[in-house]
Amino acid sequence: MLTSAQTRSLFRNNIFYKYRTAISVCQSIGRSIRSEEDWAYTFTLDSRFPKYISDHRNLINESVSFYEKRIPDFPSEKSIQKLKNEIFRNLPF
Repeated sequence: MLTSAQTRSLFRNNIFYKYRTAISVCQSIGRSIRSEEDWAYTFTLDSRFPKYISDHRNLINESVSFYEKRIPDFPSEKSIQKLKNEIFRNLPF
């Protein structure tokens, strides 16, 4: 059990939020993978995410790979459609 001083330190240094984010990312990926044969694409639409990954890659399982695609005019309908076409054109099914 953490002391109140330790708890305050976790929040003050944002450590809690860094771990909470890693847990949320892993859970979101895991929701679509139920067996060893399963695989999935998980999309995170957050401009802060690439920086988070580069700073905290050690918090995410090494078997997870990341691809960054910046969309300058997101979320316009045209940019969404272009992204869908690009993603689904390259899928292995």
